[in-house]
Amino acid sequence: MRILYFTGQIVLHGGIEKVTVMKLNYWVEIGNDVYLSTYEQGDKPFVYPISPKVHYEDLNINYNVDYTYESLYSFRCLKLVPKHFFRTVSLLKKIKPDVIIVPNFGYEFWFLPLIKGKAMLVREYHDSQYQRKFGTIKVCIDDFIQRFYDAVVVLTPQEADYFKYKKNIKVIPNPIKKSTYISDLSYSKIVTVGRIDRVKRFELFIEIAELVIKKYPKYRFEIYGEGNPIYKNELLELIKSKKLQNNIFFMGGTSEIQRVFSEASIYVCTSKTESFGLTLIEAMDVGLPVISFDCPHGPKNIIHDGVDGYLIQNDSIVKASNAIINLIEDKKLLVSMGNSARLNAQRYHLDNVMKMWINLFNK
Repeated sequence: MRILYFTGQIVLHGGIEKVTVMKLNYWVEIGNDVYLSTYEQGDKPFVYPISPKVHYEDLNINYNVDYTYESLYSFRCLKLVPKHFFRTVSLLKKIKPDVIIVPNFGYEFWFLPLIKGKAMLVREYHDSQYQRKFGTIKVCIDDFIQRFYDAVVVLTPQEADYFKYKKNIKVIPNPIKKSTYISDLSYSKIVTVGRIDRVKRFELFIEIAELVIKKYPKYRFEIYGEGNPIYKNELLELIKSKKLQNNIFFMGGTSEIQRVFSEASIYVCTSKTESFGLTLIEAMDVGLPVISFDCPHGPKNIIHDGVDGYLIQNDSIVKASNAIINLIEDKKLLVSMGNSARLNAQRYHLDNVMKMWINLFNK
């Protein structure tokens, strides 16, 4: 089978980038002819290692959008669309794929149904539709175009419910590679991971940390991720105002997140929305109990409350800090939850999830 995967870039440390590379490497290793096409990569190195068996081509469109200040739909970007369109047409003629997969909402999402030929066309959603502005012109157009896709893959059953047209909706969770690391849960360290974006609400992580540190001042809280520099500066100012510079740290991005988890004891998620929660599962696979707000919609599909972690009432900083303190003070419970977390994570191991993709392709 000839599989073509379109995405913007594999430069940033992020869930889409990590999962994309995992899938590409898996498909090529089981004997498929796999192609990756980007339009923003340029000569920058891949942040996650891609098998040399994967064919690669960058379309060199370079929208170079800083989403803090500019939209992909700015006039400057619109002028680049014809180049994007014709280079994509040329690529499809050369490759003649059996399956085309699109994980982003770039311009290729709009025009691929017109030029795909006989290929199966698959759209992936990696973000939650919880805050989608239903009824707007763009959303109506997106929903109309989506009907011409053979499959639209979402991560949870709740995300599937947002779509009126359900004939092509499929639920397939994100996979993880089985971890070679296991935490012994002896560390005075609590971590969170995600792109530096307001939807992750790291200010709440800081507020939670403050309450825990009042009782356990030796604990260290780490934030891993890259993203919005304005938001990051606001968070740094918040940490400074609370005089927590010796307890809360920004660690940047990492491609070795499971090693990071193996040197921590608890994982915390404070997001406003999580369509899935890949880092929750990665932390659980290393044996960390996880604490997350019960946000739409990923965490409730992953965490068994009170068994392998805690689902906290949304925005309840006090309850979240109390849950952390409870685990700090009850080592037996910490270990028990960590063991249960590892068992839970097994259902998301790569082989188990990729069987769902193979079944989709074979239909």
